Amino acid sequence: MKRLLCILLACTLLVSLAGWALADTYSATVPGYNGDMTVEVDLDGDTITAIRIPEDHESSPVKKRAFPVMIDRILEAQTPVVDSLTAATFSSYAIKSGVAEALKQAGREVGAISFYNEESTAEPVKLDAVEADIVIIGAGPAGQSAAIAAAEAGIDASRIIVLEKLDITGGNGKFDMVLFNHAGSKAQELAGIEDSAEKLFEDRKAGGAWDSDARLMAEAEMTMQMDEWYRGMGIELNYVYDTRSHLAEKDAYAGEELLDGIEGRVKELGVDLRTGTRAVDFIMEDGRLAGVTAQHGGEIYDIRAKAVVIATGGFCQNPELLAKYTAEGTEKLRSSNQIGATGDMVPLFEKYGFQLGHMDKTTVFSFMISRGRELTGERVAPQSYDYVQVNVDGQRFTNETVSYGLPRALDVMAQPGGKSFMIFDQSMVDFSFRIGKHAKAGLIEKADTLEELAEKLGINAENLVQTVADYNKFANGEIKEDPFRGEKVPARPINAEGPYYGMQIESAIHMTKGGVVCDENARCLDANGAVIPGAFAAGEVTDTSANFSAAFVFGRIAGQQAAEEILGK
Repeated sequence: MKRLLCILLACTLLVSLAGWALADTYSATVPGYNGDMTVEVDLDGDTITAIRIPEDHESSPVKKRAFPVMIDRILEAQTPVVDSLTAATFSSYAIKSGVAEALKQAGREVGAISFYNEESTAEPVKLDAVEADIVIIGAGPAGQSAAIAAAEAGIDASRIIVLEKLDITGGNGKFDMVLFNHAGSKAQELAGIEDSAEKLFEDRKAGGAWDSDARLMAEAEMTMQMDEWYRGMGIELNYVYDTRSHLAEKDAYAGEELLDGIEGRVKELGVDLRTGTRAVDFIMEDGRLAGVTAQHGGEIYDIRAKAVVIATGGFCQNPELLAKYTAEGTEKLRSSNQIGATGDMVPLFEKYGFQLGHMDKTTVFSFMISRGRELTGERVAPQSYDYVQVNVDGQRFTNETVSYGLPRALDVMAQPGGKSFMIFDQSMVDFSFRIGKHAKAGLIEKADTLEELAEKLGINAENLVQTVADYNKFANGEIKEDPFRGEKVPARPINAEGPYYGMQIESAIHMTKGGVVCDENARCLDANGAVIPGAFAAGEVTDTSANFSAAFVFGRIAGQQAAEEILGK
C-alpha cells in the first residue's frame, strides 16, 4: 500500500511539474505615469493565464481601482489591444504596453496599442427605459455617501443606481489627502480638543464662507456625526492637527482611508453601480426632475427615478467653462483635479433653469509637481521648514509664503519656459508627510551639492548657489528685509551642509467653488429660489465655500433627505 501511495504521489508531482513547465513567464519594463513599471505575463501555450505587476510607481488609490480592471480586461480579450480605462489612461497604456512587449518576447504578434480610446461616431442604440427609486450621478465622495445614506435610511439598495462616467470610481477623492473641518471626532477627544457645531458654524462664517446660515448650520451639525458614521464603516481618522484637520494616521492620508471605506460599504450594500456610464440629459416633467438619460458606449437609455442626486464634481478640467465663468487666465492653468471634472451638468443646469451661484470662485493652489498632479504642501512655519522658489535661471521671483491665488500662478507661467522649481533641504523632507512621501516615490531630485542639484534640474548652477546664499543672509538675520517677503515674515535658512532637494512645480487650479445652488437639505433651487422637486446635489458641483469634507457631509444629507421624501417620513 505504501509503495502504491508513493507511486501515486510521484505521478501527481510529475503532472504538477509538467503543468508548471507549460506556463512560461515573460517580463517587460515600460514607462508608467510616475516611473518605470514592470509587467509579468504567464503563457500556457497561446493562452495568457496571468498578469502581474511586481513593480510600479503609480499612485495607490488609482492602481487599487485600475489595475485589477485592466488586467481582467486583457485576460478576457486575450490581447492587450483593448480600451484603456478612463481616469487611468496613462497607467492603462503602461500595462497594455508591458503585456504587448512580453508577448513579443514570446514570439506572439500584437497589434497596435492605443493610448486614447477611439470614440464611435455611430448613433447610439436606444434601449428600453429602466426604473429606480434614486439615481445618483457621480461615484466620488458625495455620490457614494448619498448612496450609503439612502440605503441606510430604508431605500432598497438594488433600486439605487449610481452612474460614473469614468471606468474607475472615487472622483477627486482619490487624490485628496487631508480631511479639513472634521469635528466631533474621537481623535479630537483623545487630543483634548473640545468642539461643537456652534463653534464650527462660527469659524466657517469668520473664515469667509458665503453659504447661507441654514446650510452652514446643517453642515456643522452633520459634521459632528460623521466620525461615528465613518467608524461604523471601518474608517478610522486617528490623527488630528490644527484642531480639525485629520489624517488616518500621522503618516497616512485620510482620502485613501475614506474612499476605500465608502466603496467597500457601497459594494456590501449591493448598490447598482454602473461605471463607464454618463448622464447626458435630465428628464424634466412639470418642473420635477424625474430621471436622467444615460449613455454607456453605443447604448443610450432613460432612467426614471423618484429622486436624482447630482454629484459630478466641478469644472476644473474644462477650459471653455473656465474662460466663460472665471477670471481671465485661469483657463491656461493645469489642474490638480481629477480628469472627469469637466462640468458636464453646467449646460443642463442652464438649459433647465437651475440656479447657479459663485461660478467665478476658484481655488488656485501654488504647489503642484509638474510631472504629475501631486500637491506638495505649503510653508507652515520657519521653525519647521522653508524653501526658495526659483526659475530656470536659478533666481527667485516670488514670495514663497503666498499659498494661493491666480496672480502668483500667472507669475510662474511668465518665467522663462514657464518653469519654476522648489529648492529645500532635509528638514522639509523630514517634517512634511507629503514631501517625504514624494521623495520616497522618486518624484523629487536629491543631490549633495547645489551645483549637482542644478544640473539634475536643468537650471543655472552659479545663480542658484548665489540665490540660496542671499536668502540665507535674510534667514540668519544678516540683512533685515527680504526683497520678496519683506521684513515681517520670518524664515528658516537652507542647510549649508546638504543634502539638497528640488523639483519642478507649477500652480494649478485645484477647485471650482461655484455651481448649482442648494438649500440646507441639499435640494436644488431654480432661478427664483424655489425648490426643484426630485433634484438634489452635493460636492463640488454645488455653490459652496466648503471643501473635501463637505462632499461627504452633504452627500449624506442628500441621500437621507431623498430617502425620507420617497418613504414619506
